[in-house]
Amino acid sequence: MTWAKAAPALLISFIFDALRFACDFLWFLGPIILGAGTSSAVSSATGSQAVGHAVGVITTGLSALGMPFFIALGTILSMVVGILGWFVLLFVIVLTNVRLVKDMFRNPAYFLLSLGITQVPFLNTIPSLTISTTRLYRQQMKKERAALAAWRSAQATQATGIAEAQALRAAQLRAAYEQELVDEEGYEIPESQPQNA
Repeated sequence: MTWAKAAPALLISFIFDALRFACDFLWFLGPIILGAGTSSAVSSATGSQAVGHAVGVITTGLSALGMPFFIALGTILSMVVGILGWFVLLFVIVLTNVRLVKDMFRNPAYFLLSLGITQVPFLNTIPSLTISTTRLYRQQMKKERAALAAWRSAQATQATGIAEAQALRAAQLRAAYEQELVDEEGYEIPESQPQNA
């Protein structure tokens, strides 16, 4: 597992966190967006920038009176986006890496807490989707690094064992060969001279 493979899930969680953040601040952004939209529409309809800007400022001011509406709408939208984000993220994780789903269900308290944060007003400005997804992938990478290190250690041990066995066999063959070079009277025949049969 690499960060490049984790990038799609992290990007999706970041996008949903940004959308939740925008929904939480709809009380501030709502009147501005409404004023800008009205200003643009009136400017293009009348052909006068001054009239468009004046109507936009008036609309922004009047829509600020509807602040309770924007607060309620932003809170509800933020909750819906949070739940939708969790479902989309779970779907992406299932498609890309099923092993992560097992880890998610091994530690459900952490993920339920993270999901709960997305549902609590003003706490849901914390990017809990991105934080929990990053933590999940980091744990997976740590496990895979440990498994790779264990595998390499086992391979090195096995290679060392094979090398030792080969060295032992070579020593045994050498000893047997040297034993054959000794004649019956106990004199050693030099290796350069051929042995008489």
